[in-house]
Amino acid sequence: MAKRVRAPAALLALVLAPTVHAEVKFTPSISGTETYSDNVSLRPAASAESGFITELVPAFSMYSNGPRLKLSAQYQLRLYSYSEKVSNTNDSSSQYQVNMQAKLIDQLLDLDATAARQTTSLSGFGPQGSDSLYSNTNRTDVSTYTVAPTLRHRFGGTADAYVRYTRNRVEGDRVLGTTNGETIVANISSGTNFSTVGWGFNAVQDAFSGGLYGDSVSQNVEANLRYRLSYSLSLTGTGGYDKYDYSTQSGNDTKGASYTGGFIWTPSPRTRLQMSYGKRYYGNTGTMALSFRSHRSAVNMSYDDVVTTSRQQFLSSSAVSTADLLDAMFAASIPDPVQRRQAIAAYMLANGINPSLANNTNYLSNVFQRQKSLRMSYALEGAHSTSLLSVYKTRATALSTQTADSDLLGQNLAFLNNNRDTTGATASYTRRLTQATQALATINFQTTKALDTDLTTDNSSIRLGLTHAFDAKLRGTAEIRHVRGSYFDAGNSSYRENAISATISKQF
Repeated sequence: MAKRVRAPAALLALVLAPTVHAEVKFTPSISGTETYSDNVSLRPAASAESGFITELVPAFSMYSNGPRLKLSAQYQLRLYSYSEKVSNTNDSSSQYQVNMQAKLIDQLLDLDATAARQTTSLSGFGPQGSDSLYSNTNRTDVSTYTVAPTLRHRFGGTADAYVRYTRNRVEGDRVLGTTNGETIVANISSGTNFSTVGWGFNAVQDAFSGGLYGDSVSQNVEANLRYRLSYSLSLTGTGGYDKYDYSTQSGNDTKGASYTGGFIWTPSPRTRLQMSYGKRYYGNTGTMALSFRSHRSAVNMSYDDVVTTSRQQFLSSSAVSTADLLDAMFAASIPDPVQRRQAIAAYMLANGINPSLANNTNYLSNVFQRQKSLRMSYALEGAHSTSLLSVYKTRATALSTQTADSDLLGQNLAFLNNNRDTTGATASYTRRLTQATQALATINFQTTKALDTDLTTDNSSIRLGLTHAFDAKLRGTAEIRHVRGSYFDAGNSSYRENAISATISKQF
């Protein structure tokens, strides 16, 4: 028996040993909210049910920034009570996000691990998950877990190499199911000796099984070159081969050669533009990434064209993160990344800023899709205000057969989540009225269109509120909101909600 546990115990000791010299900051909190809604479960007007909702939210955050262990964790449990019996609602829900990075052996072995639980919309054709946390309409929870040991080696100034093995798990409801997967990445890239010409080679094998996906294995190999024309401009090129394992109705290729050409332009440390254009087995393709930051503002813009699955996106969320945008804006004043994340979390809490700028466009689907996404986000901090803006457009088209999605919307409607255009925007504005009081306003809209039928649904929301800090750890918030939209059913029904809420929160 002792021999069996010796290896896991030794690994656990390696992971936990760095915490002895690391400062761990644990911050518990609790909040209570009372809400009146004239349409609690976001149903059509004829079946709308009103009532009071009492919500209790115990939560905590934890950070560690040791020399060999970096850890961040956030958790919240939401408990709901209703003045009237209302259909299609939750009694409780929970969300968490854990990220760990550990250096087990310096410059040789690292270990990364993540765990997350998020709420997502079943379909773009209905109320979105962020519209109401207590309604069950068109929403579900998905949990993800990853463990990834990485072996690294530096060949002097000639090359850097690593091999990473990732074991992952995605747990969904009966539609998405539960899948287990593993990814192997091997990478070697040029070292410091190569200043004018850079090179690299990357190979990836991704496999998963279970759920309604069945078993699937994909392989991607790619070689890349970069030629430095000047201090700020480099030319880039790639060549490789993609091979995917999925069934198609039309008999289209699922494998083929790939190539791209492009450039990287960095006129200053705060500005970077990267663009490429080329071809993969599914057609012409391109990418673009632009980032700019100043002392009080940040801009991010991106375009990508990839083969993906809902499962893959859940493992790397595609939502536009407010924290990521503020991270770029605060990078100059707070260089340490963990301290910067702590400062951003406190800043968002103090100003009542939503952690996500855009609705998650990652809907449940069990097929491989080609997804083209264009996103732009902007943050500006003024003397007395903070403005955040996100605009996005996504087109998803199914590559594999869609029969696995028949349980989601029915056999005749399985194509809805897989052939669609989604366009939307979110704007958030916070105004500091006094040292302790802020006014908040958030506007969101989203349009989803089925490419095969021209079915279109619109969803929008407006939130206005005031938050007041009674002291450093006690604050209250009052909010009114108006939500409206439509969702697909036999009559393509519409819904709307008007609500008012008051929240008191205490940090310990």
